[in-house]
Amino acid sequence: MITGISLLETEDFVSIFDKGDPKTVWKISVLNADIFSYVGSKADKSMDALIEVVRFGLKGFENFKDKFGNDIKFDTVNKSLGGVDYKIVDPHIVNMIPVDVVTELGGRILRNSKLQPDESKN
Repeated sequence: MITGISLLETEDFVSIFDKGDPKTVWKISVLNADIFSYVGSKADKSMDALIEVVRFGLKGFENFKDKFGNDIKFDTVNKSLGGVDYKIVDPHIVNMIPVDVVTELGGRILRNSKLQPDESKN
């Protein structure tokens, strides 16, 4: 059975690059068709596309700290797309996430946005 998606549901994700304790937990969601299309329009600039995937798909985090050990506050900005207003991650937050982790988060968000094997069986 195919089920509808919810942009409000999140998955807790820990990066394979996170060697510290306690771990940073990323709260990620999926992309709907409009967002997927928008991101796909940036596919010729793959890093730009992954940054946009993270900006739309990252819904929060726990234990993300700056280099001084201070908690980083999760901030969003409004982005209108196809007549719908979305709250997406503020660019300054994404700029603080290491590039390897942005790539990993973007890949996981994209994977989660597609049909899962148990949904696509005949």
